[in-house]
Amino acid sequence: MFIEFCLCLTAFSQGGHISGTVRDGRTGESLATVAVQLVETHETALTGASGRFELGPIEAGAHTLKISTVGYHMAQVHFELKADETRELDIVLSPDASRRTERVEVRG
Repeated sequence: MFIEFCLCLTAFSQGGHISGTVRDGRTGESLATVAVQLVETHETALTGASGRFELGPIEAGAHTLKISTVGYHMAQVHFELKADETRELDIVLSPDASRRTERVEVRG
């Protein structure tokens, strides 16, 4: 039983973490409710009011984040994470003028 507990702690402690902020590329303002997805595991976090997100624990190795929200171009970030590493990312999204909706009309 003790050996199993130690193995679990060892496996858990080798996971890294990523966190960061998502900003508007034009204004520099922090963006809330942006989906930040770790492609390999489909784990997803939403940015808070300050544009911040956190994901982890994440296995060491090569990973890809997919970052998306309405009105902005989707972005992908490729990164390498070491065991027990904490990585801070600053992600900038470009506004997508072709998808922006200034007015919505509902009929019915």
